[in-house]
Amino acid sequence: MLVATFGPATGWVGKKITHDNGQFALEGHGAITAIDVMEYDRQGFLDWATPGSRAFVGAKAQAAASPAPVTMGIAAVSPGLAKDIPDTPAAGDSRTDGQKAASIIGLLLLVFGLLAAIYFAAIFDVSVPVDYQDGASYGMPDRVNNIGLMSDRQNGIIFSFAAAIAGGVLMVVGRKRARPPVASSVAAPALAGPATAKGICNACGGVMDAGVAFCPHCGQKLSWTSAGPPADAT
Repeated sequence: MLVATFGPATGWVGKKITHDNGQFALEGHGAITAIDVMEYDRQGFLDWATPGSRAFVGAKAQAAASPAPVTMGIAAVSPGLAKDIPDTPAAGDSRTDGQKAASIIGLLLLVFGLLAAIYFAAIFDVSVPVDYQDGASYGMPDRVNNIGLMSDRQNGIIFSFAAAIAGGVLMVVGRKRARPPVASSVAAPALAGPATAKGICNACGGVMDAGVAFCPHCGQKLSWTSAGPPADAT
């Protein structure tokens, strides 16, 4: 499958990059990686065969650049080292003692506040009996609302709802668990935006970004050393 073709910006104009049987290949030079292909693209050397070719190779490059997850259990550790590994708390035990206490107190306040609000609103009696001097009411009510008791009922409802709200807040705080750290994604070097290190081909003196498998100017296969500039591969 044709992936891309080198454009006129390099000495490889017209050379093709193909993908067959899970392997990328550069015409006349052999196998290369997806990261190499994306590096050539980042330098503006490629004309893609289809609009989806770049996305396909980019996904392959990211998969190759991302490290494989490493899992380790207690069983994989030698008995002599197992005692030095701290126990990992269970998800249900991640709260502190203070949070657990706040959750319990919040629940009690919430229940008490709601019950008290119902009592003051529906049960609390604000009326008082009327004591007529001759014992006859003459059609007047036997009980009348007392302003002081009405004020007490109003204050009771307000304080009850305040206690219920405070209890709800404490429950939320007490139940909040610490979020697990989010692993940062590893960007593939081939897709990085900032400028990378440069190297000079020993065969033709051409300058290219570090890490490419072949010199884009003369086609020399390269091997990279820790010093930075590429050495000609034998």
